[in-house]
Amino acid sequence: MWPHTHAYMCMCVGMLCGFGAVCERNSTDPSKGECVCKKLDCPSLVAPVCGSDTSTYSNECELEKAQCNTQRRIKVQRKGPCCKYSLTCDHKTSCLWKLIMCELSHTE
Repeated sequence: MWPHTHAYMCMCVGMLCGFGAVCERNSTDPSKGECVCKKLDCPSLVAPVCGSDTSTYSNECELEKAQCNTQRRIKVQRKGPCCKYSLTCDHKTSCLWKLIMCELSHTE
């Protein structure tokens, strides 16, 4: 039998759940729906990626999970960790050197 009863459909009308989330009955108020992220388990594979939110994720699955939980788009900016370099340097050349070294460490 189709699991979406009329009551279920009513509480989810107008709910826009994106990024892998689905509308389900709210656990504290059954008359309302809520967006729930279903993808909870990611592989323990360590293949870091840098997200457009400047956070480093252990793999793309973890990035997708964060995207679902925050309900906002997070794109893979690069494979590898995000560059964390300081732009408060004494000389322009040292800042530029830090940026170049960070970029070079993440090229394939």
